[in-house]
Amino acid sequence: MSYTVKSLAQLSGVSISTIHFYDKIGLLKPARRASNGYRYYEKEQLLLLKEIVFYKDLGIELSEIMIIIENNGDEELAILKRHKDILMHIISDNQKLIEKIDEHIRTLTTPNK
Repeated sequence: MSYTVKSLAQLSGVSISTIHFYDKIGLLKPARRASNGYRYYEKEQLLLLKEIVFYKDLGIELSEIMIIIENNGDEELAILKRHKDILMHIISDNQKLIEKIDEHIRTLTTPNK
C-alpha cells in the first residue's frame, strides 16, 4: 500500500511540512516520486517515520536520529545513554530548584517570632 504525504502525516501525527523537511534533509525519503512530483511512501517509510517520532519525543536531536538511522542502530545505545544522562542531570537540577522554592515558601509562610 502506498501513502501520500497527507495520509502519512495523518497516520503518524506529524505535519506535512515536517515530512517535506525530513525528505529535504535526507532523513525520510519517499519510496518513489510520481512524474508530477508527488511523493509516495510505503510501509517501510511509515515504520521509519514512527521511529523518528519516537526519538523526537525523547528529545533526541535530528542530527543524532540521522546517525542512528544511517548506522542501522549501531550508535543507538550510546546516543540513548548519553541522552539519559542529560535528562538525569536536568531532573537533578529541577529537583534542586523545587527544593529552593519549597524553602522560600516556608520562609514566606512562617510567622515572625
